[in-house]
Order: sequence, then structure tokens, then C-alpha cells
Amino acid sequence: MQISIRGPLVVLSAKNQKPLSSPVKLRKLNRLVSEDSCVNYLTGKLSDLDLQDGHIRFRFDAKSGEMEVLTNYQCERELTKQELASLASETAGQWTDGIGEGDFDAFQEEHSMVFELLSEGAKAVKAEQISEADAKKKTVRRRIFGAIKKGDLEAVAKCLDSGEDIEARKENATPLIHATSEGQAEVVQLLVERGADVHARDEEGETALYHCAVIRAEHLSDAKATEIAKILLAAGADPNAVDKDGTTHPLELAKSRKKKKLCQTLEAAGSRYFEVEIPVQTAAKKPAKIDCFRTCDGYDGGRMLDWKVKGKLKLEAWPGVFHLQFEDDAGTNVKVKVSKTGSVSPKSITLKG
Repeated sequence: MQISIRGPLVVLSAKNQKPLSSPVKLRKLNRLVSEDSCVNYLTGKLSDLDLQDGHIRFRFDAKSGEMEVLTNYQCERELTKQELASLASETAGQWTDGIGEGDFDAFQEEHSMVFELLSEGAKAVKAEQISEADAKKKTVRRRIFGAIKKGDLEAVAKCLDSGEDIEARKENATPLIHATSEGQAEVVQLLVERGADVHARDEEGETALYHCAVIRAEHLSDAKATEIAKILLAAGADPNAVDKDGTTHPLELAKSRKKKKLCQTLEAAGSRYFEVEIPVQTAAKKPAKIDCFRTCDGYDGGRMLDWKVKGKLKLEAWPGVFHLQFEDDAGTNVKVKVSKTGSVSPKSITLKG
């Protein structure tokens, strides 16, 4: 049994305390989820229900232009009316005075926003229970992806007008990512105007803008990729957003795909990627091979560098902090900082063994 507790959310500008209405800014909140769970603070009989999930999420409705706060729970049985009312009350309390008060402070400060959760009071809280059978009945057939593939702009608009989710997933990619991959610039423009999240990622952690670079020119030409990239960048897409493992940069891909116009567009938008060489001092007797694995701060994955145990190590990087793990006898681990201009620190590396 799925239990959904919902309520209104107003997002204010921290500068003038006026409500924000920009879909581009509000769409960013769709990926915001509290680290803590309301389940951890339930009291009385509610704590014995073995509820799951309970995190606080924000949702932006592109059609109405309104925000809402919601918390979903999973339960093995249907709750009584009294239990559901109690759960809604305690959840709303966490929105305003508990988790909701502290978990989003850093985000609000970074984006100059102020969240007013449950701005209309407790009466505005809505609670419902949905069984698995009911959930299946409510599933909307997603025609939008077929319309995107055909490049049928009118059909895409009708799908959105009929209530299809602009952030629906097919093969774990949103309509915006599919439209980009298909080279449908007009559809991309429509989706962006309707509030599509330009920061959304597929299962590989790749954004729509990343797809402009990663898809080979024979399938997505330089001209078409550039046209779409300009739309995405104008809507706030990050020109430096790498994949989820921190493996490859979009500008690196655009260069390798020989998309010159796209490279120029990304660089003009602030995209920075460098190929730097760092001198490496090794033991007098060099081994035949020493592997070097590169990771980047903020990412779990990385890549093995092609180093032939010569005097210099070639490092493909972008502004940030990288860690180089050498497979020498001492397991040398070096932290390298890359500046916005491509300078590196330290200037050289000495292996310990």
C-alpha cells in the first residue's frame, strides 16, 4: 500500500522575499530529497507500523506552475482513517518544524531561495492511500516518446496538455534527453518552454547537453547538436556536467567527435577541459608498467590513464580536484588541483616506490 501526503510549497527569492515563478529555477527542486526520513520521528502506534520511505520531496507541476511538498510511505496494510490523519499531522510537523526546517538550508543558501512549506496551513494537507491495483489503473499511457521520435511537435504538445509527465522515463531517460538524441530541436525548445529539467540525467548520469557531445556526428550532426545545445544552455544547462562517474567531460567528447561548432558553443558558455602533462619522477630502475587510476572529487568512478612509465603523465581534466592512484610498490596517491585556467598543482610527482 502506498501512502502519499501532499501540501503546498511556496518558493521565495531570498533577495526580495517575492515568490519565484521561473520554471527553470523551480524545476531544479524536483531532484531535491531530504537525507533524513519522517519515519524516524513517528510516535505512538504509528512507530509500530513498520512504514518505509518517508523522505521529503519537492515536485514542480509544469502545467499549473505550482510547487508542492510530498512524502510517500509504503505500508503492508491499509491504514484506518484515524491512523491516516495522525500520519498526515506528524508528517506536516516534520515539514515545518523538523526535517524540513534543517535539511534544505544549504540548498536554500546556495540558490538564494527561501522555502515556505505548508504555507496555507494544516488544512491544505492532503493524504491518500493507493493500492497496487489502483496504481496500475492510474498509469497513463506514455505516447510522448513516440511523438518525439516522429518529431511531431503538435502531438508532443497534446501529450503534455493531456497530463503526461514531462519528466516521464523511457529506458531511464526523460523526453528532453530523447528529443536531444533524436535531433529534434523544435521539440527540445517546446519541452524547455514547458519547464523540462535540463539537469535531468539518464542511468549513466548523462544530461541532454552531454548527449549533444557524446552522440557521433553521423547520428547527430555538429550543426544540429550546436542548435540544441544553445537551447539547453539558454535554459540553464551546465556546460561542465560530466557523467555520473566523473569519467568524461562534454567538451572532451565534442573534440573527439570533431564537432567544432559545438566546441565553440560550449567554450563560450564556460565549458573548460584541459589536457595537461605532469612530470613524474620514478625509481632509477623503471618497471615495465605502472597503472594510474584517476578519480575526481564528488564522483565514485574514474578512469585508468594511458601512461607508459615515461617522463610525463598526460591528464585529461577540468577545473577541480583529482586523485591519482599509482600502482607502484608504495601505492602512491597524489591529489592534483586543476584551476580554471588549466594550471595544475603540484607541478610534478615523485613516486615513492
